[in-house]
Amino acid sequence: MRWRKLVSWFFSLALLLLVIGIALQLLLPAAASRALERVLYEGLGRPEALTVKVDAFPAVEMLAGRIDGIEIKASGGGTAGFNWSRLELSARDLHADLPVLMAQRQIKIVILGRAAASISLTEQDLLRWLSGQIGGGVQIAGLRLKDRLAHVDCKVRLLGKTIDFSVTGSFSVKDNRLVFLPAKLSVEGEELAAHLASRILSQFNLAFSVPQLPAGLALAEAEIVDSRLKLTARNRP
Repeated sequence: MRWRKLVSWFFSLALLLLVIGIALQLLLPAAASRALERVLYEGLGRPEALTVKVDAFPAVEMLAGRIDGIEIKASGGGTAGFNWSRLELSARDLHADLPVLMAQRQIKIVILGRAAASISLTEQDLLRWLSGQIGGGVQIAGLRLKDRLAHVDCKVRLLGKTIDFSVTGSFSVKDNRLVFLPAKLSVEGEELAAHLASRILSQFNLAFSVPQLPAGLALAEAEIVDSRLKLTARNRP
Protein backbone atom coordinates (compact mmCIF):
# COMPACT_ATOMS: atom_id res chain seq x y z
CA MET A 1 0.00 0.00 0.00
CA ARG A 2 2.84 2.33 0.88
CA TRP A 3 4.62 1.83 -2.44
CA ARG A 4 1.37 2.57 -4.27
CA LYS A 5 1.15 5.93 -2.52
CA LEU A 6 4.77 6.58 -3.42
CA VAL A 7 4.14 5.74 -7.08
CA SER A 8 1.03 7.90 -7.05
CA TRP A 9 3.01 10.78 -5.56
CA PHE A 10 5.74 10.46 -8.19
CA PHE A 11 3.12 10.27 -10.93
CA SER A 12 1.42 13.42 -9.66
CA LEU A 13 4.74 15.22 -9.45
CA ALA A 14 5.69 14.15 -12.96
CA LEU A 15 2.30 15.31 -14.27
CA LEU A 16 2.71 18.67 -12.53
CA LEU A 17 6.18 19.13 -13.99
CA LEU A 18 4.85 18.20 -17.42
CA VAL A 19 2.06 20.77 -17.15
CA ILE A 20 4.55 23.42 -16.00
CA GLY A 21 6.89 22.50 -18.85
CA ILE A 22 4.10 22.78 -21.43
CA ALA A 23 2.99 26.11 -19.97
CA LEU A 24 6.55 27.46 -20.10
CA GLN A 25 6.95 26.21 -23.67
CA LEU A 26 3.84 28.07 -24.71
CA LEU A 27 4.32 31.23 -22.71
CA LEU A 28 8.04 32.07 -22.47
CA PRO A 29 8.97 32.25 -26.19
CA ALA A 30 5.77 34.16 -26.97
CA ALA A 31 6.38 36.63 -24.13
CA ALA A 32 9.99 37.16 -25.21
CA SER A 33 8.87 37.68 -28.81
CA ARG A 34 6.39 40.37 -27.80
CA ALA A 35 8.95 42.08 -25.57
CA LEU A 36 11.50 42.16 -28.39
CA GLU A 37 8.91 43.56 -30.78
CA ARG A 38 8.18 46.44 -28.38
CA VAL A 39 11.87 47.28 -28.02
CA LEU A 40 12.79 46.87 -31.69
CA TYR A 41 9.82 48.91 -32.88
CA GLU A 42 11.47 52.15 -31.76
CA GLY A 43 15.00 51.05 -32.65
CA LEU A 44 14.00 50.23 -36.23
CA GLY A 45 12.28 53.55 -36.76
CA ARG A 46 8.67 52.43 -36.11
CA PRO A 47 8.34 50.11 -39.12
CA GLU A 48 4.99 49.57 -40.80
CA ALA A 49 5.10 45.86 -39.92
CA LEU A 50 7.25 43.92 -37.47
CA THR A 51 7.25 40.30 -36.32
CA VAL A 52 9.69 38.56 -34.00
CA LYS A 53 9.83 34.82 -33.38
CA VAL A 54 11.87 33.39 -30.51
CA ASP A 55 12.66 29.66 -30.54
CA ALA A 56 13.75 27.73 -27.48
CA PHE A 57 13.35 24.06 -26.60
CA PRO A 58 12.98 23.25 -23.87
CA ALA A 59 11.76 26.73 -23.06
CA VAL A 60 12.79 26.34 -19.41
CA GLU A 61 16.35 27.02 -20.61
CA MET A 62 15.26 30.59 -21.29
CA LEU A 63 15.18 31.13 -17.54
CA ALA A 64 18.95 30.76 -17.67
CA GLY A 65 19.14 33.08 -20.70
CA ARG A 66 19.53 30.39 -23.38
CA ILE A 67 17.70 30.93 -26.71
CA ASP A 68 18.00 28.59 -29.69
CA GLY A 69 17.13 31.14 -32.35
CA ILE A 70 15.49 34.44 -33.26
CA GLU A 71 13.86 35.48 -36.52
CA ILE A 72 12.98 39.12 -37.21
CA LYS A 73 10.97 40.41 -40.16
CA ALA A 74 10.13 44.06 -40.68
CA SER A 75 9.01 46.35 -43.50
CA GLY A 76 8.89 50.10 -44.04
CA GLY A 77 11.41 51.26 -41.45
CA GLY A 78 14.66 53.16 -41.04
CA THR A 79 16.40 55.80 -38.96
CA ALA A 80 18.99 58.56 -39.31
CA GLY A 81 17.97 59.35 -42.89
CA PHE A 82 18.40 55.76 -44.07
CA ASN A 83 15.13 54.07 -45.04
CA TRP A 84 14.55 50.49 -46.16
CA SER A 85 11.58 48.55 -47.45
CA ARG A 86 12.30 45.19 -45.85
CA LEU A 87 14.58 43.72 -43.20
CA GLU A 88 15.01 40.05 -42.30
CA LEU A 89 17.35 38.75 -39.62
CA SER A 90 17.99 35.29 -38.26
CA ALA A 91 20.36 34.27 -35.49
CA ARG A 92 21.15 30.98 -33.76
CA ASP A 93 22.43 30.18 -30.29
CA LEU A 94 21.97 33.32 -28.21
CA HIS A 95 22.20 34.36 -24.59
CA ALA A 96 19.70 36.96 -23.39
CA ASP A 97 19.04 38.77 -20.13
CA LEU A 98 15.29 38.14 -19.96
CA PRO A 99 14.56 40.11 -16.74
CA VAL A 100 16.13 43.23 -18.29
CA LEU A 101 14.23 42.65 -21.54
CA MET A 102 10.88 42.07 -19.85
CA ALA A 103 11.03 44.65 -17.07
CA GLN A 104 13.28 47.41 -18.39
CA ARG A 105 12.66 46.95 -22.12
CA GLN A 106 16.36 46.89 -22.88
CA ILE A 107 18.07 44.41 -25.20
CA LYS A 108 21.05 42.59 -23.72
CA ILE A 109 21.62 39.74 -26.15
CA VAL A 110 24.87 38.04 -27.09
CA ILE A 111 24.90 36.10 -30.37
CA LEU A 112 27.04 33.01 -29.87
CA GLY A 113 26.28 31.29 -33.18
CA ARG A 114 25.68 32.40 -36.73
CA ALA A 115 23.62 35.44 -37.64
CA ALA A 116 22.68 37.01 -40.96
CA ALA A 117 20.54 39.93 -42.04
CA SER A 118 19.09 41.02 -45.36
CA ILE A 119 18.04 44.63 -45.97
CA SER A 120 16.20 45.67 -49.15
CA LEU A 121 15.98 49.25 -50.40
CA THR A 122 13.67 50.46 -53.14
CA GLU A 123 14.50 53.08 -55.74
CA GLN A 124 12.61 55.63 -53.64
CA ASP A 125 14.60 54.70 -50.52
CA LEU A 126 17.86 55.25 -52.38
CA LEU A 127 16.58 58.45 -54.00
CA ARG A 128 15.88 59.96 -50.57
CA TRP A 129 19.32 58.90 -49.33
CA LEU A 130 21.21 60.29 -52.34
CA SER A 131 19.23 63.54 -52.35
CA GLY A 132 20.51 64.34 -48.90
CA GLN A 133 24.14 63.67 -49.80
CA ILE A 134 24.77 65.66 -52.98
CA GLY A 135 25.67 69.35 -52.81
CA GLY A 136 26.89 71.91 -55.31
CA GLY A 137 23.40 72.93 -56.38
CA VAL A 138 22.77 69.51 -57.92
CA GLN A 139 19.16 68.32 -57.77
CA ILE A 140 18.45 64.58 -57.92
CA ALA A 141 15.44 64.18 -60.21
CA GLY A 142 15.14 60.40 -60.35
CA LEU A 143 16.84 57.06 -59.85
CA ARG A 144 16.49 53.72 -61.60
CA LEU A 145 18.01 50.36 -60.71
CA LYS A 146 18.56 48.25 -63.79
CA ASP A 147 21.08 45.69 -65.07
CA ARG A 148 22.94 45.70 -61.73
CA LEU A 149 23.57 49.44 -62.06
CA ALA A 150 22.08 52.60 -60.59
CA HIS A 151 21.12 55.35 -63.04
CA VAL A 152 20.77 58.73 -61.30
CA ASP A 153 19.05 61.57 -63.19
CA CYS A 154 20.16 65.04 -62.10
CA LYS A 155 19.67 68.74 -62.81
CA VAL A 156 21.92 71.71 -62.19
CA ARG A 157 21.61 75.45 -62.91
CA LEU A 158 24.57 77.00 -64.73
CA LEU A 159 24.57 80.56 -66.09
CA GLY A 160 20.79 80.72 -65.84
CA LYS A 161 20.28 77.49 -67.73
CA THR A 162 19.10 74.12 -66.40
CA ILE A 163 21.33 71.28 -67.54
CA ASP A 164 20.17 67.69 -67.36
CA PHE A 165 22.76 65.02 -66.75
CA SER A 166 22.86 61.44 -65.46
CA VAL A 167 25.34 59.45 -63.42
CA THR A 168 25.64 55.68 -63.72
CA GLY A 169 27.34 53.66 -61.03
CA SER A 170 27.19 50.69 -58.70
CA PHE A 171 26.99 49.99 -54.98
CA SER A 172 29.57 48.25 -52.88
CA VAL A 173 30.46 47.65 -49.24
CA LYS A 174 33.61 48.87 -47.52
CA ASP A 175 34.44 49.09 -43.82
CA ASN A 176 30.82 48.38 -42.85
CA ARG A 177 29.56 51.24 -45.01
CA LEU A 178 27.39 51.40 -48.10
CA VAL A 179 29.40 52.95 -50.92
CA PHE A 180 28.20 54.39 -54.23
CA LEU A 181 30.80 54.13 -57.01
CA PRO A 182 30.07 56.49 -59.95
CA ALA A 183 31.43 55.27 -63.27
CA LYS A 184 29.86 57.25 -66.13
CA LEU A 185 28.53 60.76 -66.70
CA SER A 186 26.17 61.73 -69.51
CA VAL A 187 25.11 65.31 -70.26
CA GLU A 188 22.00 65.91 -72.35
CA GLY A 189 22.21 62.24 -73.39
CA GLU A 190 25.87 62.35 -74.46
CA GLU A 191 28.53 60.52 -72.46
CA LEU A 192 31.45 62.72 -71.38
CA ALA A 193 35.05 61.63 -71.56
CA ALA A 194 36.58 60.47 -68.28
CA HIS A 195 38.90 63.47 -67.86
CA LEU A 196 35.97 65.88 -68.29
CA ALA A 197 33.62 63.93 -66.04
CA SER A 198 35.98 63.22 -63.13
CA ARG A 199 35.30 66.47 -61.20
CA ILE A 200 31.52 66.08 -61.21
CA LEU A 201 31.69 62.34 -60.56
CA SER A 202 33.83 62.97 -57.50
CA GLN A 203 30.77 64.54 -55.83
CA PHE A 204 29.04 61.18 -56.14
CA ASN A 205 31.74 59.22 -54.30
CA LEU A 206 29.48 58.58 -51.33
CA ALA A 207 29.75 56.34 -48.29
CA PHE A 208 27.17 55.87 -45.56
CA SER A 209 27.24 53.83 -42.34
CA VAL A 210 24.08 51.75 -42.01
CA PRO A 211 22.70 52.46 -38.52
CA GLN A 212 20.19 49.61 -38.12
CA LEU A 213 22.54 46.64 -37.78
CA PRO A 214 22.56 44.86 -34.40
CA ALA A 215 25.85 44.51 -32.55
CA GLY A 216 28.12 41.92 -34.08
CA LEU A 217 26.76 42.19 -37.63
CA ALA A 218 28.72 43.87 -40.39
CA LEU A 219 27.83 44.64 -44.00
CA ALA A 220 29.19 41.97 -46.34
CA GLU A 221 27.55 42.45 -49.75
CA ALA A 222 25.53 44.91 -51.82
CA GLU A 223 23.82 43.87 -55.03
CA ILE A 224 20.98 45.12 -57.22
CA VAL A 225 18.27 42.47 -57.61
CA ASP A 226 14.89 43.04 -59.30
CA SER A 227 14.98 46.86 -59.07
CA ARG A 228 16.01 46.76 -55.42
CA LEU A 229 19.30 47.12 -53.63
CA LYS A 230 19.88 44.13 -51.36
CA LEU A 231 22.35 44.48 -48.51
CA THR A 232 23.62 41.37 -46.73
CA ALA A 233 25.16 41.48 -43.27
CA ARG A 234 26.79 38.69 -41.28
CA ASN A 235 28.45 38.26 -37.93
CA ARG A 236 31.82 36.74 -37.19
CA PRO A 237 31.31 34.44 -34.19
